[in-house]
Amino acid sequence: MHTVSPLPWLRLTRIFAITIVIVGSITLVHSVWAVGIAPAVLTEHVRPGAVVERTITVVNTDDHERSFAFDVENFTPSDTPGVPLFDGGAHDDLPLWVHLEPAAFSLEPGGVQEVRLRLSPPQTASPGDYFGAVSVKTSRGVSIDVRAVSLVFLTVEGDATYGVEVVLVEGRPLLSSSLRQRIDVRVQNSGEILFTPEGVIVLDPLIGRKRILSFNPDGMVLLAGQSRTWSRTIGEDAVGFLGHVRDELRGFALGPVSIWVEVQAVEGVSDARATTIWVVPWRLGAVLALVCMLFGLFVRRRQHSS
Repeated sequence: MHTVSPLPWLRLTRIFAITIVIVGSITLVHSVWAVGIAPAVLTEHVRPGAVVERTITVVNTDDHERSFAFDVENFTPSDTPGVPLFDGGAHDDLPLWVHLEPAAFSLEPGGVQEVRLRLSPPQTASPGDYFGAVSVKTSRGVSIDVRAVSLVFLTVEGDATYGVEVVLVEGRPLLSSSLRQRIDVRVQNSGEILFTPEGVIVLDPLIGRKRILSFNPDGMVLLAGQSRTWSRTIGEDAVGFLGHVRDELRGFALGPVSIWVEVQAVEGVSDARATTIWVVPWRLGAVLALVCMLFGLFVRRRQHSS
């Protein structure tokens, strides 16, 4: 566990980097979206009582003039990356801290509006993570509501505890003929603040070349109290006997292979775990044995003929 104040910048922009367009009626099969918003994700860190100002851009992508207005609501990140749950969220304060200017406007076809967004948590705001969605909406007809959403990830800074635990490291299969493996690593955020786990997966065979993989190349975020399984695959599927022989040559290893994983939340806060698999390249061994046998027969026949 580790206490940090203020919090460092967390790299979340590759997570939830999506624009969500919500259509209030599904009766229209073919439609032209009437609104676009950028950026799709805002990630901010601010101390209680401070103010952060950003600019978002709204575009009328329809072929008619449209009037636009904003909604702000909470959401909860789900276990599926990039799929928020609009269920009100764990906190109901964030919408009160978001101010937009102008809050309503009209645009000609292809028109662009720059909107100032201000985030201002009060002095009494509790440190932690807050999640919100800024929706710009327009009406297309009587019953059709079109919205585009920009997700807001706000960390209110303060005394915060980071914690990370590597719960499980598993290599599959446990006995294989090469280093072609799927490695599952389950990590728990045991702290109070979200972070982007960083680390390495090291495959170290008794005989063979050591391999090192990045643990979280896609920059997946881990929320406070959440656990998630990362899967990394080394090597490609082989087809046929000769394909497996080539695979055993490329990923040659013999004997026990130590799989060691270290994951870091922030500097000075990390955890590690190891497991062992076995590799026996039996197809390659069979081919080498056959070659040696044929070579021995050839040598004996040469000796007899001479």
